[in-house]
Amino acid sequence: MRRDRLLILSEPEDPVAAWVHERLAARGLAADLVTSEALCLGAVWVHTLGHAGTSFRITLQDGRRIQSDEVRAVLNRLVRVPDRYLVTATASDRAYAEQEWRALICSALHALSLGGAAVVERPDPHVLSGRWRSPAEWALLAARSGLRVSPWRWHEEAPEEWPSIGAHAWALIMGEDVISEAALPREVQSACCRLAALAEVSLLQVGLDLRDEAGPRFLGAQAMPDLRLGGERALDALVRGLGA
Repeated sequence: MRRDRLLILSEPEDPVAAWVHERLAARGLAADLVTSEALCLGAVWVHTLGHAGTSFRITLQDGRRIQSDEVRAVLNRLVRVPDRYLVTATASDRAYAEQEWRALICSALHALSLGGAAVVERPDPHVLSGRWRSPAEWALLAARSGLRVSPWRWHEEAPEEWPSIGAHAWALIMGEDVISEAALPREVQSACCRLAALAEVSLLQVGLDLRDEAGPRFLGAQAMPDLRLGGERALDALVRGLGA
């Protein structure tokens, strides 16, 4: 069986996933856009683990079928268990159902990786689209990567993300590609790539303040970037990362 299927896994309200799906289609690259609700509500799963290997088969409510040995690559932007799935559960059952759901998704994506499919990003047991990091952790990794970072004061209340992207520069890191609307110095681009490597992510969005006379200063990062910022260049890099 040929591995020629592309999957985009996302939340129902994810505009970035919808954009990627549309732009891939415009290039003649058919991909299945599958939301967390479609994977959960009304879907029938058969997931097999054993000495012979790990595989899965999913029949979605809309009739689509997904088999693990058909999948070539996955863009994973899943975040949470659908609220509609848990709405009738008691508090204790809700926690159990959520844990089991996360375990199922992690196992399925791990099975794809073992089978040779490209998975961007690989899940973490706590965050389905990859490990979540606090602003302090990102600042530490950024400093280790060689980016200029403001001193961190633990008594200050840290924002969940950097200030508005519209007021500062951004950079999308996708493998060895660094995409930005700003002319970033080569050493800053290299440091951004090192940051992605230290964070063990395939895709990364970095916020930078270019107004500092001493050079670009790190503001923050997120591992589920807005690929629309990079336009077709970002899509080119994503296609390379997916091996599509």
